[in-house]
Amino acid sequence: MRDGRPLELIATAVDGGSLTATAAVRVTVLDVDDRAPEFDNDLYVFQVAENEAPGIVLGRVSALDADRPPHNVVRYHAMYRFISRSFGWGGFR
Repeated sequence: MRDGRPLELIATAVDGGSLTATAAVRVTVLDVDDRAPEFDNDLYVFQVAENEAPGIVLGRVSALDADRPPHNVVRYHAMYRFISRSFGWGGFR
């Protein structure tokens, strides 16, 4: 059963004698945040010239989450990670 699609059934109650009652029952399975977002690529590589103006777009990343709203909203955060000190100029020691 897919998240969010209602399942309809009939419930019948029977007592110790011969009396019965019926009722319609609708069950909706609510989505939980159980699917992780997936990026379009495993690795994104962007390059920028050292004299480029601040604020330029280096590239774009994209990810989708198969959950239903509101659990399918993807937010992005950029974190700085220093990869190498092997620059051609003497700014790092």
